[in-house]
Amino acid sequence: MDRRALLAAFGAFMGAGCSLQFPWSGPDDVSLINLIATPEKFGGRRIRVIGYLHLEFEGNALYLDQQSFSLAITKNSVWIYLPERETKAKQQSVSDKYALVQGRFDARDRGHMEMCAGAIGSIERLEPWPFRNGKPGRD
Repeated sequence: MDRRALLAAFGAFMGAGCSLQFPWSGPDDVSLINLIATPEKFGGRRIRVIGYLHLEFEGNALYLDQQSFSLAITKNSVWIYLPERETKAKQQSVSDKYALVQGRFDARDRGHMEMCAGAIGSIERLEPWPFRNGKPGRD
């Protein structure tokens, strides 16, 4: 095979390889608004979402915002099933703060007393979400 034919075959092979689509195995980045409004779209899927996290006995939930929590608008939240491995120190570091939560969403599970719009379990990632300038308030 001459050099030009080899280069042409290699180019065709690379072009075909670039057009292949591999399924994304990572979590879907979802807004909490979309999750609450259309939970059926995300049922059973791994998701990553940001919201205001409040953790307490029979009240673990990720809220749309701090005001929804303060006003007890639980339909603006999703229930959070904390992994048993999470320490009290870790829970305190993320509770009553905006947080990133990554796990599997269940659209049919509404949490304790069915007060939420869905639930996130099998949590893989739980961490505080930083403010742009390091503190709450206006930039």
